[in-house]
Amino acid sequence: MQIIAVSGHANEGKTTTVKKLGDILSSEAQQRKHTVVRQQYKDNNIEIVKLTDLELTVALGKDGDTLEQVQNNCTAAVEIGADIFIQTTRTKGSGVDYLFNFAQDTHDIIQIGTVRKYFSLKSQFFANETAIERINEIQTKNVWNLLLYILQQKYDF
Repeated sequence: MQIIAVSGHANEGKTTTVKKLGDILSSEAQQRKHTVVRQQYKDNNIEIVKLTDLELTVALGKDGDTLEQVQNNCTAAVEIGADIFIQTTRTKGSGVDYLFNFAQDTHDIIQIGTVRKYFSLKSQFFANETAIERINEIQTKNVWNLLLYILQQKYDF
């Protein structure tokens, strides 16, 4: 399982980024004529995107960077048999420690930081809603580009 950890501080758009990835992945896969199935996993905050013709399962941990949420999402990703697992996490603390320990033994992990931390949200320019939405778009595009690279290198995407 390859793991992409979208890490950052609170309220930096991590969850927004991961939620949008499901839409982008589904749309791109359909444009490339892949068969896509999307579903929620049980009552978890995990969305599953399956590309059945590629025998590829992507699990998106859409909510949660607390220890309990990260643990639940990691367990669900294993139960699902995810090939790629994308999870939000803080930059430090028990949740990120758990995720990296989880990945340490048998999984490959890539950590990508949020874009928003590079901008001062105290600045009047970056504090408005339009600027924050644009930063989220940039952040989502960065994570998508990484995911796309993995899909093209390891799968026939």
